[in-house]
Amino acid sequence: MRNFILVAFLAIFITGCAQFAKTEPTGMAQRVIFSDGIELVTTDMFDSALMKDKDNNAYYLTRKPSANGIYMEDKNGVNIHFKGKDGIVEFSKNKTQNITVKEEIYLN
Repeated sequence: MRNFILVAFLAIFITGCAQFAKTEPTGMAQRVIFSDGIELVTTDMFDSALMKDKDNNAYYLTRKPSANGIYMEDKNGVNIHFKGKDGIVEFSKNKTQNITVKEEIYLN
C-alpha cells in the first residue's frame, strides 16, 4: 500500500511539473533584420524561411545541415549561414557578404 501511494504521488508530481517545461513558441513568425537591408522571416523555427535583399528580391530558403549555427539555402544556391549575431550571405557563387543581426522581432 505504501509503495502504491508513493508511486501515485510521484506520477502526480511528474505530470504537474510537465506544464512548466520550457517550450519554444510554435506558429509564431520571427523576423530577423540583418545589416545591408537583408530580412529573414520564418514561422517554423528556421526549418524554412523567406529572405529579402535590399533590392526586394525574395528567396525561399530551407535549412540544411551545418556544424554550428543555422545554414539555409535555396534551389539556385543562394544561401545564408549565421550563428548568434554574425553571419555570411552568398547571392552568387564565390561572392560572400558578411552580415550582422540588427534586430529580431516576434510577430503574432
